[in-house]
Amino acid sequence: MSPGENRESYRLQVIKALVQRYIDTARREFEESRRKDLGNRITELNKNVIRLQSEVKNLRRSVGDNSGSATNKSNENILSQYIMKVKGSFQNYDQESISSSKESPEVTVHQDSIQGPVPDDDCPPYPEEAFTNGVARNGEANHVDDNEAM
Repeated sequence: MSPGENRESYRLQVIKALVQRYIDTARREFEESRRKDLGNRITELNKNVIRLQSEVKNLRRSVGDNSGSATNKSNENILSQYIMKVKGSFQNYDQESISSSKESPEVTVHQDSIQGPVPDDDCPPYPEEAFTNGVARNGEANHVDDNEAM
């Protein structure tokens, strides 16, 4: 193997490592934002449960123990409808997260077209250097999935 081929091979390895690091970082950020979203939903749910408990307490106070069972049934029906609505929204969230995790992640490589040519002795390589492995070249943005980044 000639020194030029070794250098190209090394640069290709460096690019693959950088792309893999970018993919891993994007995955971590996605998981963190999903956890935050779920945390926000749980917080909102807790606020609504506390509010509903307060409303039920006030309803019991205002209606008293002398009211008929029909009123209690309607109050229970309203509460059960609300609970089913919240449960449905969480199931939708779970379905969204399942479908998004099955898709293969894509990475877009952006280049700065202002930079000039790179000297051969400069490492690690810059994105504007052309390679035949599907990495972005000449200002184009190409998509690389996990299998190509390995």
